[in-house]
Amino acid sequence: MPMTYEIAIGTPIDLGNLRERSTDVERRAAEVWKGLRLHVFAEDFLKYTTSVLQVEFVRDDPNPDLAAFQRNVAANNKPGFTGKGDLAVATVRYRVNKIEIEDHLRVTVSSAAYSRAGSCRVENCSAYVKREFAPKGKYLSETFASINHSLTVDPQWNQAWTAAKEGTQRSMQNTANSMNARSRATDDWCDYSLDQQKRLDPNTGLITKDSSAYNYTWVNEQGERVQTNNINANPNGNRTGNWTLQENIPKL
Repeated sequence: MPMTYEIAIGTPIDLGNLRERSTDVERRAAEVWKGLRLHVFAEDFLKYTTSVLQVEFVRDDPNPDLAAFQRNVAANNKPGFTGKGDLAVATVRYRVNKIEIEDHLRVTVSSAAYSRAGSCRVENCSAYVKREFAPKGKYLSETFASINHSLTVDPQWNQAWTAAKEGTQRSMQNTANSMNARSRATDDWCDYSLDQQKRLDPNTGLITKDSSAYNYTWVNEQGERVQTNNINANPNGNRTGNWTLQENIPKL
């Protein structure tokens, strides 16, 4: 009987009743994933999958979707976000008891690198292995085409996957916030020790430091500074240029 299923590496998946060798692919690939470079070529991952499954490689198959897939991935690139994609297709074979099985593997690899505002640079890579297999001589691509069109996402699995993804994102953001808070506290302590005060220029968004002995700092377009403890001591009209009062940034 022809069968088809997909294995997703890098995302949660319930392999359920899949054969033990397929579970082993997902488990072992996850163990080595951290050691792989950011962008993994689909051909390399297909060879790795073949070795884990302990099946015999037969041939590379036509890959007519590759160019369109890579164009679609590249179309989403923009400043601060770079994505890459690759596809590989091959036929392998193995035996179940005395029956020779013809197995068609399709590997999709995608990677992305982007910066998250105010925190860190994020790099990830995912690989998907799709398998279509049947006894030798009984494989028909048309059969699997109808199966693929009838596939639906299990709502319970999709809910669990979404929750896991959101949980990971919250954890990463919490870690970044914690690191930023520790860094800010250390910086504030240094300012206190050196009698420095952080001040924000509301026109440019630039944060600078100067003596904390003064409550107010005025800056003009040339970067010249005037410090005072008198709120009414406005240098506009008394000095050259346009002067802006800086906003004091409170310490933590």
